[in-house]
Amino acid sequence: MQRPLEPASPSLEMDLLWADPVVGIKGFEPNLRGASFGFGEDVLVETCRRLDIDMVARAHQVRIFIYPKKNTLC
Repeated sequence: MQRPLEPASPSLEMDLLWADPVVGIKGFEPNLRGASFGFGEDVLVETCRRLDIDMVARAHQVRIFIYPKKNTLC
């Protein structure tokens, strides 16, 4: 990505910035901020499997609890 960047909506850049994990949903739902989407644990697990990675680290916002420790993905 070229910087600086002002992401268009909808776009991959917008999703990279604003998509959030949401406890208790499956798949995707509109984000509460009105930008991008919230995604469920099923999406997170499948994405990690497809990318052959062990976890996703959130960088823009500290969360005390996202998913139960049994998964330790986020």
